[in-house]
Amino acid sequence: MMWTSDDGSAPPPAPITRANWIWSPMSAGSRRSGAPPPRRGASGLRGSSVLIVIQNMSFTFDTRMQNVVRTLVAHGHRVRVICPRYRGDPLRAERFGAEVHYYPVRFASGGVRAQLWEYATALASIAALMARLQAQERIAVIHLCNPPDILFPIALPFKALGARVIFDMHDLCPELGAARFGGRSWLRAVLHACEWASIRVADHVLAASPSGVARALARGRKPDEVTLVRNGLAAPLAPGAAAPPPRGRRTRIGYVGNINPQDGVAMLVEAAAHMVHVLGRDDVEVLCVGDGSALSAVRRLASDRRLGDSFVFTGRLPHDKAMALLADCDVCALPDGKNPFTDTCVMVKALEYAALGKAFACFDLRETRAVCAGAALVADGESPAALARALLALVDDPELRREREQAARALAPSLLWAASEPALLAAYARLAP
Repeated sequence: MMWTSDDGSAPPPAPITRANWIWSPMSAGSRRSGAPPPRRGASGLRGSSVLIVIQNMSFTFDTRMQNVVRTLVAHGHRVRVICPRYRGDPLRAERFGAEVHYYPVRFASGGVRAQLWEYATALASIAALMARLQAQERIAVIHLCNPPDILFPIALPFKALGARVIFDMHDLCPELGAARFGGRSWLRAVLHACEWASIRVADHVLAASPSGVARALARGRKPDEVTLVRNGLAAPLAPGAAAPPPRGRRTRIGYVGNINPQDGVAMLVEAAAHMVHVLGRDDVEVLCVGDGSALSAVRRLASDRRLGDSFVFTGRLPHDKAMALLADCDVCALPDGKNPFTDTCVMVKALEYAALGKAFACFDLRETRAVCAGAALVADGESPAALARALLALVDDPELRREREQAARALAPSLLWAASEPALLAAYARLAP
């Protein structure tokens, strides 16, 4: 997913509402080039300066925050984004009407110490960029994204200067940390403390799942200070123009997403090994689209299991190419293991599978079953063999697969970002005094 400019133009601004009330007076010389002057209206001020801060992934691939940016820009906000730089990203780019600033980072691939070093260097880079952007134009709203829950300290000086803070809780980080690093007591205490501070520092909390809403309320926020803003797709998905590789007679199982230790791709490799070596299914191949800190380890595992061309890694691809390849797959896999983290969120890949009308196999994940009911076939246990059985049930039973595909297509309209957009705008409106 490497590109330097988007090919669409932002829609015209909507009528002035309380959602864009904030503006800081400045001289014409200090205003960012191209930023519109403030316009007073009956219900507020148009053109607030919003800074979105992301630590865990490049904005180039962050579909949730791309949707947020589109919405804010369309409603008259001036948006800047700070995020890590992936290979091929520029230092600065215009994306969806926002000014995106990328900082260099080396993502940790080891344990807790490596992760802490990544966070320390990231915070230093983000703080320097925030200071520079504040000097160019005063920041009115800081929109902090997790994971991780470490960004609250750098928001404090700007909050003291009058900026409002939104905490966008994509995931429950204590549960995510336990899934990745185990349940060490000291780490659990640190993660809970950081989550508490992130929620308490914010003027408003956005949550991507009902579990996130419940957590924010449990941390002492009032109901009108928390808003559920689910993930959604920008537009109905359709196969792209990219031509898939030759397939021969093989059945293809697709995976798209991150490849980090907690994402279950190692489980998918073991399931593929079970299909190929135990069940003798050399007519099946797995296509794995994505990248992450566990990619090298998962590649080695696939090699150790002698999977050869039965398990194909493409690396990270532009979204349209990834979706084109996924659309060519027969069924899809969501191999995330069941734990308190995966039970409380819906992976974006599950939404993409359903939006493409694909049946997929998964483990018994509570929130995924609630949102993607009917499209997913739940494995009868949590093991590579159970995942392999569920995937092959979809492959070998055309009627079962058609039923799940029909359920997925029926879900598609409800998975669009348009259903979440009003909640985001209402949250911004609540920041008004």
